[in-house]
Amino acid sequence: AVGALRPALNLSDNANAQIARAAFLLATRNLADHPQLASAWSQTGVLHVATGADQSERMARIDAAHEFPHEYVASIDAEEALHRVGHRVARPGWWIPLGGWVQPVALCEALLAMNRDRIACRFGAEAAGFTHRESAWHVTDSRGSIIASAQTLILAAGQGMPQLGAMNAAALVPVRGQVTYLPPGDRRPLAAVVCGDGYVAPLPDGGHCVGATFQPNDADETLRARDHAQNLARLERMLPGFAAGLHPAG
Repeated sequence: AVGALRPALNLSDNANAQIARAAFLLATRNLADHPQLASAWSQTGVLHVATGADQSERMARIDAAHEFPHEYVASIDAEEALHRVGHRVARPGWWIPLGGWVQPVALCEALLAMNRDRIACRFGAEAAGFTHRESAWHVTDSRGSIIASAQTLILAAGQGMPQLGAMNAAALVPVRGQVTYLPPGDRRPLAAVVCGDGYVAPLPDGGHCVGATFQPNDADETLRARDHAQNLARLERMLPGFAAGLHPAG
């Protein structure tokens, strides 16, 4: 339902971190500049909690190495973190003021609505393959009929890549990730997204989304009580007592 909008920070500031920083700053600027997207996101800020002594030390080394401006990321103690998010946190952490949560479905719908003159959608059509001829890519259905054609083709089919005949594409590994939804409740207020050992984000209509498990080479989509238990455990490591009274099978 929601995802955390935040940059990646690491000690070496390698290509991954630089791309993530550029993407994060571009995304937050574009989201803020277009009122049409206002209902799809909220710039609550993101708190990244250190969930252990080793992580606290690592975060301190990153701070010392890069001296990022506080408008981008600032180190805060547990007392200030409590003030920022409205709940006791396990340890100090980073405050990322430009971050927040985004609703992926609502964002896609809003972006499509903004660009109807430039994007042609083909809903209700299942792509089964593609060919390249006459200087263009052609996406075809199971009968070989052309669904759409363009000079550039972007394949974003995840686990469906082999079904499209994209066997020469980069190797992809399915990763199962289950989230847990907490019901609305006055005793669980949260003013911002919290990350660390997983994440918890407020839902627009109340309640919270907690995630997520990470299980490579597992494509099973069945809900698992033990995965809910893992999510509640990682939530406890970030925000002690936040999920008190909740049962993973409830």
